[in-house]
Amino acid sequence: MTTLLVNKATAFESVRPLLHSIAYKMTASVADSEDILQDVLEKWLHQEAAVINSKAYLAKAVANTALNYLKKRKQEQDNYFGLWLPEPLTTPQKEGYTVTDEQLDYGFMLLMEKLSPLERGVYLLRESFGTPYDELADSFGIKQDHCRQLYHRAKEKLSASKRHHVDPARKKKILNLFEEACLSGNLTTLIEQLREDVVFYSDGGGKVPAAVNNIHGKKNASKFLKGIYSKNGIRAVFKFAYLNNSPAAVVFINGKPDTIAILAADAGGISEMYFVRNPDKIQHLHTFL
Repeated sequence: MTTLLVNKATAFESVRPLLHSIAYKMTASVADSEDILQDVLEKWLHQEAAVINSKAYLAKAVANTALNYLKKRKQEQDNYFGLWLPEPLTTPQKEGYTVTDEQLDYGFMLLMEKLSPLERGVYLLRESFGTPYDELADSFGIKQDHCRQLYHRAKEKLSASKRHHVDPARKKKILNLFEEACLSGNLTTLIEQLREDVVFYSDGGGKVPAAVNNIHGKKNASKFLKGIYSKNGIRAVFKFAYLNNSPAAVVFINGKPDTIAILAADAGGISEMYFVRNPDKIQHLHTFL
């Protein structure tokens, strides 16, 4: 490999965590993010034109490539059975991710699905790098005024959605209660931590049983938790992981990861619970568990 290619490969690797973060925030898919980075790397190594700011150039290339992936995935997602949830991401193992990166929060990742692919791309580059509108327009092949509209529309959609303050320490405590409750069969203490307006989300992808619609309210959520335990409690083994900058519980059934439970909690208790059960969305976690 020539010195130029070595230098370009080194430049790419130095910002890989950031590029992976952009790809993941765009696609909410770990596998797609890896494919996107590989595509961008190959094109980058063969790029002949001089690039002044390689970091900004590669970030825009990743965002643009992610748009193409989202367009291809649209039909698949439109036909998805039941609720669609993002793939959980193991954050501690990847340098460059920090607990202050609120855009990796699982609840925020789900909110990002309210944005169109273009809104997502413009918003992320504008928020992360302060990318000028003229550069965004050039990158995405649209007019500057359109970029401004997309950015402000994205901010409005995200700010209009109800979000509770994330408290990692409280979530850790509640997850301990979750483990104790499922192992003992006594769910009373855990149920007491549910907010009256709690919402449960469950994603099985049509491959394993899961709630087809969101479950709203403490009463309905309590029944759902009791139903889960009555079916799997005795066989369930729990292990803690750190996913999307939040403590989470991995539920093993017969030695295999069966469910990822991610909680959102605040001073008022558990506000959201996300149960990811689609095998395709948890298989990439095997090497970390």
